[in-house]
Amino acid sequence: MKNNDLECLQSLANAWNNLDVNLIKNNLSEDVTYISQWVFLPIIGKNQVLYYLDQKFNSIKIATIQSIMSVTAEIATHPNIVSKSCIILTQMTGEGVVQVLLDVHVKCHKISSIVICFIPNPDEAIINDDIPL
Repeated sequence: MKNNDLECLQSLANAWNNLDVNLIKNNLSEDVTYISQWVFLPIIGKNQVLYYLDQKFNSIKIATIQSIMSVTAEIATHPNIVSKSCIILTQMTGEGVVQVLLDVHVKCHKISSIVICFIPNPDEAIINDDIPL
């Protein structure tokens, strides 16, 4: 993985860990695409992705303050994703622990797409002990 690609990945993990979209603003391409297996349609465009994530982060902040949820993003490698790292997002609630994988694509030194999925299985990832703060 190229150094700039890793920096983009770290900025996204940092944004999740701090629930702050400002930490990724400069690293998103104007035509970034956000795809999730839990969102009906892809979200396309920097402003739309930032708006969506800001709303999501605000909901998580409220849940965190109420001690009903916490979220941690860690840099990892996965055997099914060749020659690049990914992010494992771990969400803890009173109902248990849910992990998802963020497959991040970087083009021209900017994040061009974020794919949030449970396939490939996040449990198979190898965490790199890198929790960007």
